[in-house]
Amino acid sequence: MQNILTAVLVIIFYFGAFACFACLLPEKVHGCRPVNMLIIGFFMYFSAFHVIALPMKLIHVRLHVLTLTWFGLLTLLLVFVLWRRRKTVQKALISLARMPDRYTLCFMLLSAALVTVLVVNINHISDFDAAYYIGLPGSSKYSDTIELMNPYSGRLRDDVKSFYQLNTDTVHAAVIYQMLRLKPLVHAKFTFTAVAGALFCMLLFKAGEYLTEHKYIALFGLTALALLLFSYSIAGVSHYFAYRTYEGKAVCCYLYTAMVFVGMLCVYYRSEEAFGWASLFFAGLGGISFCNTALFLIPLMTGTLLFPVVVSGGPGSMPRLPGRWKNLLLVLIPSGVWMILYTVL
Repeated sequence: MQNILTAVLVIIFYFGAFACFACLLPEKVHGCRPVNMLIIGFFMYFSAFHVIALPMKLIHVRLHVLTLTWFGLLTLLLVFVLWRRRKTVQKALISLARMPDRYTLCFMLLSAALVTVLVVNINHISDFDAAYYIGLPGSSKYSDTIELMNPYSGRLRDDVKSFYQLNTDTVHAAVIYQMLRLKPLVHAKFTFTAVAGALFCMLLFKAGEYLTEHKYIALFGLTALALLLFSYSIAGVSHYFAYRTYEGKAVCCYLYTAMVFVGMLCVYYRSEEAFGWASLFFAGLGGISFCNTALFLIPLMTGTLLFPVVVSGGPGSMPRLPGRWKNLLLVLIPSGVWMILYTVL
């Protein structure tokens, strides 16, 4: 019972942290809309953690040093938001308190049902990866190292595994374990699964806003989920989303790719262009923290989807805008940096 209560509190902590990170951006980016703030806040949160955790991982800093650093940063962030971004918080709370229309409410209930199914699903096919996603954070916590202890043998390694050098999602799970006392098993299969599932539904909502009329958003979401879950194939998107929700490769597969697609829609239709470009930047910056596939998937998908938009300029805009070329290059820079670093290491 205590684990369940802790897991729920950590979910609240996550969404609060996402909102605080989003408050660092100008209001024109997220418009003080809770959905926008939680979505972009997620990508900012894990981008910031990755930038801080990766150097400490590579030079073998003790885990408690990283935990204290991250806890201190989040504390400073909260103080700053309450001190300098009070109006943004107030606007977001007012927007959150408004009664949603029946179409939005229908989509919210649908999303809640989906997330419930994900967190109570015990048929995780990814149990053979438990040593990495569950054992490694546990051994890191008990050895006070950053992924230097073999979870099977209990022996310390001289260095982290080269294939996972640039990934920090399991490091984050270890920090949460040390900071908030939430066991990696509960964090992976309950807390993070619920958070990632909810964010995916928010991205479907954003896509529905652009691709269909408002009254059909719930139907759009239901259809998208049905196509996803009932077009099952081993190692496909549906497989990762339904049975490997918390795994890094799954997050890259269904969450980051969805963000790139939604970012393209925001840029193309221009109503939330700043949100689109900012989201694409942080997707490229933090995607590698979950999976090496992000090195190629995110920039390739970003370039493929955004190149026609940059050329055409989107509805009601002049073609070949120089600013859009600059923005496209800017959002691709993080991926280029990670590629170079991956080659060097």
